[in-house]
Amino acid sequence: MDSISNTVNQSLEQRPKVRTYLPPAEQDVDKAYRSCRQHAKKHFGHRTWLLMNLPGDVRRGVDAVLFVASHGIEAWRRSRPTGQISFDEINEARDDLNDACSGKYVANEWLAAHDMITRWQVPKQFLFDLFEGLDHALRFRQPQSYADVENLATRLGGAPFAAAVQIMGVTRPGFEPLAYQCGRSLLIAEWLLSAHAHAAAGHYFLASDDMARSGCDRDTLASIYYSKPADYLVRTYTNRLEKAFHHAAGLFDYLDYDANRTVRGYVGLIWRALLRLQREPRLLMSPEGPLSKKDLFAEKTRFVLGLTDRLPFASHAH
Repeated sequence: MDSISNTVNQSLEQRPKVRTYLPPAEQDVDKAYRSCRQHAKKHFGHRTWLLMNLPGDVRRGVDAVLFVASHGIEAWRRSRPTGQISFDEINEARDDLNDACSGKYVANEWLAAHDMITRWQVPKQFLFDLFEGLDHALRFRQPQSYADVENLATRLGGAPFAAAVQIMGVTRPGFEPLAYQCGRSLLIAEWLLSAHAHAAAGHYFLASDDMARSGCDRDTLASIYYSKPADYLVRTYTNRLEKAFHHAAGLFDYLDYDANRTVRGYVGLIWRALLRLQREPRLLMSPEGPLSKKDLFAEKTRFVLGLTDRLPFASHAH
C-alpha cells in the first residue's frame, strides 16, 4: 500500500494516566440516547431517514452504534489535519469505548453505548473492528489494491452494519458473515458515489491500482470536469459491487420484518444509484451525485409508504 508511515508523528506528550469519568448522579440514559441521535444526524444525516420505520427503542440502539462510529470518524479527522498524523486521538477514542464496555463513561453518550451492547448482546468485537479500520486508514493514504479496499470496508462498514443488524432484528444465528459482506459492499458503493467529493477533500478510498489502470488520477477525480477514464473506473466498481450484493443477498433470510424492510430500503437506494451511475458515468462528477434531490425525495416517499421494489439479487427476500 501507499504507506505514509514516514510522515507519522507520534506525540511526545504522555497521554493522561488518569481519566475522568461521569459520576453516577450525572448519568442519564435517555439523555444519552438523545445525544447519540444528534451525533447520528450530524454525520449520517443523509441516510438516517432509512431508520424512521424502526420501533423507537430499536432506533435508539442503532443511534448508539452510529454514535460510536461518528466518535471514531471525528478522531480520525482530527488525527491528520496537516499531513502529519498522530495516533493519540484514535487511541483515546478506543479507550473511551473500552471504558464504556467496563461501565465507565467519559461522556454521557457512552452510557447509551454500554446499554446498547448489553441490551442487544452486541459483540464488542463489532465495534472494536471499526477502530482497527480507522487505525489502518490513518496509516495509509490510499488502498493500493481492491483487496485492500475490501479489507478496509469490512472493518469500517461491515462491522458497524453487523452491530446495527443485530439490534434491528435477526431470526436465527449465523447472520454475521453475510452482514459483514453487505455492510462492506454498501460502504464501497458509498465511496464510489462520493469519490469526487472525497478526492476534492484529499481523501482517496478507491484502489490506486484501479485508478492507474483507468487513467483516472487523483487530480482527474477531484476535477469538476468529466473525463473518459472515469467510465472505466465506474464500470469496474459497479460490476464488482453487483456480484458482491448477489453474494450477500442471503442476509435477508436472517432478518425479521423491521430489519428486512430497513436493510432492503438502504440496499435498494444504493442499487438504484449505482444503476444510474452505470448508465451515466459523468454523474460521478456531479455535486448532487447520481440521485438528484427530487430523486431522493421520491425514494423517501416510497420507503415511508412501503413501496420498495423487489431487488434482482434478493428475489427470495420477503
